[in-house]
Amino acid sequence: MTRRPLALASVMAAIALCLSLEIRTQGAAATASLRLVDVTRTAGLVFEHFTGAFGKKYLPETLGSGVVVFDADGDSLEDVLLPNGTSWPGQTRPGTATANLKFTTGSGSTVSESLTGSGASASAHSVSLAWNPSSSGAVVGYNVYRGTTTGGPYNKINSSLESSTAFGDANVAAGKTYFYVVTAVDGGGTESGFSNQVKAIIPSP
Repeated sequence: MTRRPLALASVMAAIALCLSLEIRTQGAAATASLRLVDVTRTAGLVFEHFTGAFGKKYLPETLGSGVVVFDADGDSLEDVLLPNGTSWPGQTRPGTATANLKFTTGSGSTVSESLTGSGASASAHSVSLAWNPSSSGAVVGYNVYRGTTTGGPYNKINSSLESSTAFGDANVAAGKTYFYVVTAVDGGGTESGFSNQVKAIIPSP
């Protein structure tokens, strides 16, 4: 939060503007020029609005962040609050971000705090697999294998033995094709051969 009383007009404008004002007095026209200069960065106001938009065209994605100007600490100097958005439920903001938060006291001294953050894009696609249970009563679970070429080779993608007959793979990339097979494992750790292969084509994007 930074107090800069003289910079409030430029905070709301957010860009440098040159306005031409026409003043009429007693039938005569005179023109005066008023130039507004963007001083937000030099005033310590560094802000990037994040809507959390991910293509659904929800109403808040189209709205600006707004600005609140008020005397937060009662020192007779206006404080500027710029609220930001966040990710929608189930979505994660990708990339990394850094910022400097500055606090200025009434005596003019400034305290700065560095902020950093990171995130990863949520997977937009997943593959759901289901199979018939083994007819052997000795089977205690299943392993799921995936490859990118028909017929293999395959890599096991479940971290532990799957006790059910269904599996979800969220670690897939848009535009890729994957091939899946399943094996059955008994209580002694003996694993069967591969099942028949199934093919999954991931949409793009």
